[in-house]
Amino acid sequence: MARRRRTHTMKILDWLGVDPMGWFLGDKDVASRLIQMTMIVSQTNDPDDIKKAFFGLLEPVKDKLPRIFSLLFLSGKMSSALLAYELHIGFRIFAGRFIGGNDMPSIVRTIRSYHAKGIKVNLDILGDAVFSEKEAQKYIDDYCLLFSELPKYGINASHDVSASIKISAAYSQIDPSNPDYSVGVICNRLEPFFVLAQKFGFNIYFDALEREYREIQFRVFERMHKKYGDTARFVVQSYFKDSLGMIDRLAEMRVRHGSPVWVRLVLGAYHSFEQYTARIRGQDIPVWTVKEDTNRNFRACFSEGVRRSLCMVSGTQNADHILYALKNGSSGTQLLRGMGEPYAFGALVPQGFPVCFYVPVVLTKSFAQGIGFLIRRVDDNTGPESFLARYFGRKMKGAVRTLKEGIEEIEWRKAA
Repeated sequence: MARRRRTHTMKILDWLGVDPMGWFLGDKDVASRLIQMTMIVSQTNDPDDIKKAFFGLLEPVKDKLPRIFSLLFLSGKMSSALLAYELHIGFRIFAGRFIGGNDMPSIVRTIRSYHAKGIKVNLDILGDAVFSEKEAQKYIDDYCLLFSELPKYGINASHDVSASIKISAAYSQIDPSNPDYSVGVICNRLEPFFVLAQKFGFNIYFDALEREYREIQFRVFERMHKKYGDTARFVVQSYFKDSLGMIDRLAEMRVRHGSPVWVRLVLGAYHSFEQYTARIRGQDIPVWTVKEDTNRNFRACFSEGVRRSLCMVSGTQNADHILYALKNGSSGTQLLRGMGEPYAFGALVPQGFPVCFYVPVVLTKSFAQGIGFLIRRVDDNTGPESFLARYFGRKMKGAVRTLKEGIEEIEWRKAA
């Protein structure tokens, strides 16, 4: 019943032309207040606390808010409980745009929905900030639970499901100064997860990490790929100045192991953090600080990966990068749930190009575990250099049209 209410409400919002992401664009003060309100709603159920925060944060900018908020102010004056109820429903709708489920039935529905459209799914269990070995073990246990339960719901190798893991979450004491020990602990801990993945025909990507863990990540990947073949897959961040070197190492590993190496190429996830860390340590900044340099490196890494016979998958929301990858031997396109749908359904899927959606999930009834991820998605969408921010709303149709025309040109060349 709750799921039908959420789906019905989302359809109403679509009919009204209301996209909550648009609320975070424009005025930075309004966006900041909305983010704070989102965090509060996700963390508390107390109606009085929610009402106090709602009026305290949003009443000063009431005239700048969308009209739909006038109804919420009216509800708040009538009843704290009514306001809290409506805000919690709104939060779940907003969270559901990006998060693919919070229990096995909802996750399975998401996988089946994408599969029916010919789309693969890459699952990522949120909550990867671990501070103890107990939390690290639970992180792996949750993934094992996920992969062991999916087949019981009829999800098998034909669905081509994959998962994204962070080795820093698999071992809370990961230590770059003692890589051999860290590699051994992490590999042992990942072993049952890889056994399940290979048994049921699923795949595992070693997700993007901070630079200081990258050598450990590569060595863990190398060991698991040697044992499990292309069940193990890798992510490369093109904002690192030495990303081409990583492509070279992966290509050499492919030759040594004699099995395909799949690489998802992304722009990068920790740009500000890498710069800050390098500065306080007195080190050279390892990432490109000019966006066009990162873009140029993305193209160079992708082309080199294809030339060296790696199975290259583009993992970006930038239409120009997607098109470049498609023109240069792409093995697939990965998009973010809640952000990449216009590209997938407006251009890629109709032309038969393989698409995978990155789908974060939680294994708790509450979406609160994913609040950090939601805030990052808002930041990604609304940043000054965000491709999606620049092409939000009607402009997105133009970006999709450009991508579609580029794809049609590729198809025409193939036919010729």
